[in-house]
Amino acid sequence: AMAPQTLVADFEILRNYSCFLKKGAIVIVPLCPFSSLGGSNDNLADKYYTVLNIASIPHASFRRKQEQLQIKQNPWRYYPLAQLLSRKSKAKDIDKKTFEADAKMRMESWRKEFSIIRFSDSLSLVNQDSYKDGVEILRKMIDFCEEREFRPVLVMPPVSEAMRMQFAPEMKALFIYEFVSEVAGEKTLFLDYFADERFMDFDFQNSFILNAAGAKKFTEIVLKEMGVEI
Repeated sequence: AMAPQTLVADFEILRNYSCFLKKGAIVIVPLCPFSSLGGSNDNLADKYYTVLNIASIPHASFRRKQEQLQIKQNPWRYYPLAQLLSRKSKAKDIDKKTFEADAKMRMESWRKEFSIIRFSDSLSLVNQDSYKDGVEILRKMIDFCEEREFRPVLVMPPVSEAMRMQFAPEMKALFIYEFVSEVAGEKTLFLDYFADERFMDFDFQNSFILNAAGAKKFTEIVLKEMGVEI
């Protein structure tokens, strides 16, 4: 599983690689619980220099691109060989208390990232702007797909029970469902697995991200529910 990325990054990846898609192609747009507040974040991680046209990267740096290409082409110069040879993740048991502590840590990190005093408070002016930016970018992505006769599907991946417990109904309504409802029309499918009880703690590597087995299980479920033969 990859760490979450911004909607800006999602859109640029779509625009860069849409030429490889045929009419009728399904475009899965994954969302995170706080995608609604990341709309104005156009600071793309360095990894995108190796997969995107530099002209499509906001605030792009030619020097940074050269550095990232060097790392991609010669990884052994920058990372220990042992690290490259031990990519396979090891399964490990995580108890309930560890999940709960991890969920609280992540919520606190998000609270600070978005400068939120309490999640029950109304959105600040800055976050209202970010929210509107997120709606606009997601609408552009859907319009982009429909103009090319692609089929956009919004997908909210599952989180662990410990993480679900951190989200009050009002939070889910504001940050997830109201956000999606402003963008998704009747033609746009929204698959919501946020609180899907088919996913248990053993499907996750931490409170937020699926492990390899959980990711495979999730992929199979999503494809089946979209009517795609596996």
